[in-house]
Amino acid sequence: WDSLAFSLAEPLMSDPQQRAGVGVISESGDMGTASAEIASTSVDYVSFFTRTVGVEALRGKRIAAGVVLDLVDIAAGRIAYEFAEGVVATVSFDRVDITAPVLHGDLVRLDAQLLNVGKSSMLVQVRVYRLDIVRRRFVQAQYCLVTMVAIDETLRPRRIGRPLLSPYANSVEVRTFLETRDALHREMSQKLAALDDLEQFADAGAVVDPELLRLEVFERLPIAATRIELRRAFFPSSLNHNKTVFGGDVLIQMEEAATVCARRFARHENMHTISMTRINFKLPLFVEDVVELVAQVVYSRVHTCFVTVTVVVQRGRRGEQQGKVFVSHTGGFVLISLDEAGSKRPLTVGLDLAASSLLERRAYARARTRFHCWRANQAKFLPADYDAAWPHIPVPTFLRADDAALWAE
Repeated sequence: WDSLAFSLAEPLMSDPQQRAGVGVISESGDMGTASAEIASTSVDYVSFFTRTVGVEALRGKRIAAGVVLDLVDIAAGRIAYEFAEGVVATVSFDRVDITAPVLHGDLVRLDAQLLNVGKSSMLVQVRVYRLDIVRRRFVQAQYCLVTMVAIDETLRPRRIGRPLLSPYANSVEVRTFLETRDALHREMSQKLAALDDLEQFADAGAVVDPELLRLEVFERLPIAATRIELRRAFFPSSLNHNKTVFGGDVLIQMEEAATVCARRFARHENMHTISMTRINFKLPLFVEDVVELVAQVVYSRVHTCFVTVTVVVQRGRRGEQQGKVFVSHTGGFVLISLDEAGSKRPLTVGLDLAASSLLERRAYARARTRFHCWRANQAKFLPADYDAAWPHIPVPTFLRADDAALWAE
């Protein structure tokens, strides 16, 4: 086949197996199902699904970013599941950039595409669009790269054993984009590694971002004073086909914790997520577990603050691990302060590094490093064709426009 598409509309069914079901349509229009019989010819693995998000009573108001991240995880997992021909799990979300807000009542479309395949891992690109009803077209809202891994029945990585023969994924433009991002991540890792020695943070004044020395605020808080802890338990409805907690549900909780923390810090409600740094999924969560989300503001600027979220799990009744505590997920969220009209609103609160510990000062320095790296290279974090008109790559629907089934009534 020259093209292979999976079309998924309204995927959020109660049964995880039903929620994962999609159909396959070839270029000739013949219906079929995904299987191991897919020919190993050049093929672009792309999928999409659409959904109206939010609450109708809040139509027009900005929706929590976690709701959309939940859908991104579904889209990435769906296409990885098909390619790996079996169970997959989320390993990490690369940096997520939110270029336009998604509102309650919006029709959201997520176009997912497989970009790279390793021994057991898969890199999936997810482009998020919202329907602009005035222009009657979809416009870009978010860009995400998600890493999935194929796993066996013991939840251990398993070998995929097939190459990705995709003209788009193997194009010069895509390979250059991914290599550039990898180089930026390596550079970032080196800069962060240089911050490991705590002794360099003994002088609080030397840690403060020089750009913020003249920033006047009405209040300064030690980083510890910004910390909040939220404790959660999950129910069977949150389980996926692996019998572990669905990654999208965890993302919703993490983004909620970051938002609550930022609002408490800023002392007003209009704090909204505009980007995420890498979200790492270190351990699976089970329905018997109790999780604690620890969020704290570690860096703030004129209009934005950086919130780290750490998910700590206490194992339930699972053999030798019962009662033990582990860190399962980590990540960072950038939130912006807005006024009622949606314009930037300066923060009136800052951080007091002199009253913060060495570990907290290092967290500040790490967040400052990430910010300046992003600002110097922000164009490189998005593909060159990000602003191209939708659809980026056409994905055929199950039926052609002239199919008699569409006109049966």
